[in-house]
Amino acid sequence: MAIASGYHGFLPYQNFAAVFRDRSRTGLDIRNRTSCGIFSVHHAMVFLGQGYNFRMLLCDHPRLLDKLYYGTVTEDLVRLAKWYGLKATKFKSRSIAPIRKRIDGSLAAGHAVIVGSEPNCHWLCLGGRTESGGYVWADSGENPAVGAFDSWSELEHWMSASNEGGGLTYPFEIIAVSPGAKMPASRSMVPWSGSIWKILSADPAYAKDWSNLLEDMLDVFWEHDYAPKGRPAGDFFDEHLEAIVAAVTATTRHSLADLLEIGQGYRVVADFHSLVVPSGEETFVVAAFSLKLFMKADRL
Repeated sequence: MAIASGYHGFLPYQNFAAVFRDRSRTGLDIRNRTSCGIFSVHHAMVFLGQGYNFRMLLCDHPRLLDKLYYGTVTEDLVRLAKWYGLKATKFKSRSIAPIRKRIDGSLAAGHAVIVGSEPNCHWLCLGGRTESGGYVWADSGENPAVGAFDSWSELEHWMSASNEGGGLTYPFEIIAVSPGAKMPASRSMVPWSGSIWKILSADPAYAKDWSNLLEDMLDVFWEHDYAPKGRPAGDFFDEHLEAIVAAVTATTRHSLADLLEIGQGYRVVADFHSLVVPSGEETFVVAAFSLKLFMKADRL
């Protein structure tokens, strides 16, 4: 059973500045933030529960990256998302009303939405609604990379701010991104991200490690799609976490408090991606999670 360590969660572009400054390899200049479209596809994958190593994009798509000098065109992002098994649909309108309808409908369905501030200029990914009706975002141009617009007015202003002082000279563009045929829809954290975004914003290290934690939990638990009558992972942790942590603490150099913090991090990830324990599998899950926790602590 492997311990996941090669995946990336929510990231600001500063984490990869050295890679993108290597123009001999990619033709990219980090000063132009030309990576924002690629990051937005990556963040959509994270919101939908699909972990990935961001650096592998450099290997998988050298031709796409080589031509991105001042931004990413919408069609390239759609192709990139589809290449990774996602469903991606572009919407364009000079009126904001249908754009808002598409965004709200997609988020309500548990899908991510990549939003452009101006064609080929800057992109971010919307990944849910806040508890007060705002919009959760992941933006590679910000550090921390997770935040929220307080209202639709703020999001609309962000999308059209570059045209202040004049009329709209370009259509609004968005890309609705949903799970592909081979990806369980229940794994999406979009319906619940309003309850976690503040924690991710306040703890960039946890946000960066999110996909690694999810990959570990996918080795331990089942997706709700495959075990719809399974016990929610959160309920399992509530009953067993303290006992598991106590047992693992006796075999490591780490304190009970340190391991409990790691365990709670795993609990949140498993719960927000709707993982479950099928009937009759609790003994396996206790053993599997204990091993994951030990291996995670051993890497620290």
